[in-house]
Amino acid sequence: MVVDNTKLVRPPVPVQRSPFKEFFLGGSATMMACLFTHPIETIKTRMQIQGEVGKLNPQVVYRNAFHAFYRVARDEGIRGLQGGLPPALLFQLALNGTRLGFYSYIKSFYTNAWDSVRLRFGLGSAGGPSSSPNAFINLAAGATSGMCGAFLGSPFFSVKVRQQTMFCQTAQASQRPSSWAVAKEMVRGEGFSSLYRGVPAAMLRMGMGGAVQLATYDQSKHWALQAGFRDGVSAHLASSMIAGLFVVVAMNPMDVVTTRLYNQKVVSGQPRLYNSMLDCVVKTARHEGIKGFYKGLLPHYLRVGPHTTLTFLFWEQAKRLASQAGF
Repeated sequence: MVVDNTKLVRPPVPVQRSPFKEFFLGGSATMMACLFTHPIETIKTRMQIQGEVGKLNPQVVYRNAFHAFYRVARDEGIRGLQGGLPPALLFQLALNGTRLGFYSYIKSFYTNAWDSVRLRFGLGSAGGPSSSPNAFINLAAGATSGMCGAFLGSPFFSVKVRQQTMFCQTAQASQRPSSWAVAKEMVRGEGFSSLYRGVPAAMLRMGMGGAVQLATYDQSKHWALQAGFRDGVSAHLASSMIAGLFVVVAMNPMDVVTTRLYNQKVVSGQPRLYNSMLDCVVKTARHEGIKGFYKGLLPHYLRVGPHTTLTFLFWEQAKRLASQAGF
């Protein structure tokens, strides 16, 4: 009897998902993480605009992150802590769906382009993929995907910031208008461009953050697997903790600038505080010094650390379940 070896057990073929399926998986993972970390994001945002140059009431309201959390929870309740949650979820879908969903495709594109350059100029053989990730390609791919996601998510981020800082306009959390009402009021009073006022800073912020976060996660995961970790929750947790540590230091200065640009209003066609991203950087440095760029650093870390960890845990598990389901 002849045995047909082609019908014996074969190695599993990895599921090749389209970029849009990857967008959905990545965006869903970060939306889940946002549900847990949004209150800390609110505290970070409020601390970043505290003591801002040109404020009519510049006194220090929050002494530190823990005092801020206590004051908001006491005075405004859960609605104050979760202010701007709907646009925050949509922002996470637009931003991180793009970042996580398209990162591998952008990285493959850059890898192929780099291999072509190496072959063309005789810089070495490009025959086959490398066994270790190229750090520069990881950085470039993370930055590119982050900047694209920041542009797509800009309108949602703008509304989110306005809702999170609405304690300046109303003392009662129950009086806060809906996200849709805030968006309509912004467009009606300040023009459609108000939804994109801080987009240059946001793209630079997420370019830096995306490069550091995804590149350090990719490299850390590679090291973890080489060190003997199984490709599971333990490796994903260790890798994401390392990534979260680096991303805060890199992102916080531009995070402050982005928050302030999106939060400022336009009066009679003129911005009230800052004319541009550079103007915001200069005025912040002049009036608050280097510490002005690191306002909200602790809540930023307390938010980014768990958010990064939860995002990658949800993302990796979502991809695993999707592969098992053939999605």
